[in-house]
Amino acid sequence: MLGISSENILEHSKGTSHSPPSDSDRTTTLVYNDTEPHIIRDGINRITVIPKPDNEYLVNYTGYMSGIVRVTQDGIEELGDTLLATQTDVPNWLVDSPIATQTLPSWIPDNYTGPPTITCQHCHEKTPAQDIVTPNRTNGNTTNRFCRNCWNEIREQWHPEHGFDNRGE
Repeated sequence: MLGISSENILEHSKGTSHSPPSDSDRTTTLVYNDTEPHIIRDGINRITVIPKPDNEYLVNYTGYMSGIVRVTQDGIEELGDTLLATQTDVPNWLVDSPIATQTLPSWIPDNYTGPPTITCQHCHEKTPAQDIVTPNRTNGNTTNRFCRNCWNEIREQWHPEHGFDNRGE
């Protein structure tokens, strides 16, 4: 579950749709960076991590699947390593808060530097990773990168299997 080994899961409540009470100053939220415009994703899209006494954490996950997992310190570090340590050029998971204004919790890997900026291949502007569209993205591999403004301009010319559709030109 979320890269957390079973020995580090203390309790798991599947299908829980309410958020447990939290101290917003100590809560960290991760969001799935959904950049593929042609795929409807039916997984987890938001994870809220709430520190509790005795080095335990509540992990509240929502999306198509939802639930709450109570984990150990080692478990929360496994979650951080799984979702944030190995980032692709367009990352799948992002910390949903401004890095400059928040001290990151210790379970977030040292190599996580926040959302990268990515160059749009159409207008060549630098764009935050959460504002990039990556049609035809497979297994984290990305060859097409568009800012949302450019994607809105060109998406009618885009074919999901072979890119730009220039047959009429």
